[in-house]
Amino acid sequence: MKKFIIMFFMLCTITQQLYAESAYAIAQALDATPMVLHTLAGHTDPVNSARFSPDGSKVVTASDDNTAKIWNATTGALIHPLQDHTDWVMLAEFSPDGSKVVTASWDNTAKIWNATTGALLHTLAGHTNDINSAQFSPDGNKVVTASRDHTAKIWDATTGALLHTLAGHTNDINSAQFSPDGSKVVTASSDNTAKIWNATTGALIHTLADHTSWVMSAEFSPDGSKVVTASWDRTAKIWGSDKALIKEYFSNKRLPLSQQALLVTLDALARQNNGGPIRKSDIIYTKDTNSSAFRNVSTLYLFTGIPPEIVQALKNVYNLSDDIF
Repeated sequence: MKKFIIMFFMLCTITQQLYAESAYAIAQALDATPMVLHTLAGHTDPVNSARFSPDGSKVVTASDDNTAKIWNATTGALIHPLQDHTDWVMLAEFSPDGSKVVTASWDNTAKIWNATTGALLHTLAGHTNDINSAQFSPDGNKVVTASRDHTAKIWDATTGALLHTLAGHTNDINSAQFSPDGSKVVTASSDNTAKIWNATTGALIHTLADHTSWVMSAEFSPDGSKVVTASWDRTAKIWGSDKALIKEYFSNKRLPLSQQALLVTLDALARQNNGGPIRKSDIIYTKDTNSSAFRNVSTLYLFTGIPPEIVQALKNVYNLSDDIF
């Protein structure tokens, strides 16, 4: 009898182990094989983009049938058709808080919609050719659009008013994206370049020119210190921000002492001026002991030998006045 009981418990243990292994195998198989949960059917032409809302409860799609549609991500049910465009809708995205949707169309307009009611809030009209992309700023207060008219535009998302036109590209702009803090915009163009702009003033900050074919997309890294570009020249490139370029360049211990001293001086002056412009007289006549060697020295000499992209980065970061150069 005792032997029978032992064998019974052994059998139970083996059975439980086999069941656990089987359940684990099934779970692994489910994880490894994605399943179609819902087919969002209703568009009558190709669908160009699909995006989740920030909370994952909705999906918005954009189509060549001139519409965008908002769907329930849990049930797959259509919530709202967004119908007012007169040509292909290339992209649709939610605002960061999920309350709005922006659509970009080849009817030369972008539109902002109420994501809850589907009501049209604003038509962003001003481009003279197809709009390829539209994106909200991280705080949801602005929208940037990219167009085949060679410009990007920054709009007030609350009023629909045009704030800035980013002009400087010489071919179609394929995408435009805000930096994570919303202070900059990066554009990607078929003129083989990307450009970084000040989102507050609309001023051009940098041109990223090293690709040999169309640049199709560009976006900032999560911390905003880098930009990655994708091109039809079969390459992608990672670019450093102003501060990253300066840090990398001046970390070289073989630089002339004059250049190393220049950076120390600019750091000191930036703190002293609280971000205000640094002028020629500041560098030459500053009382800071680290810059005493610069008395009666040409400021142009101080920047001799520094690569142009580093000089430009110094101008941007330290707000250097034009009289220095």
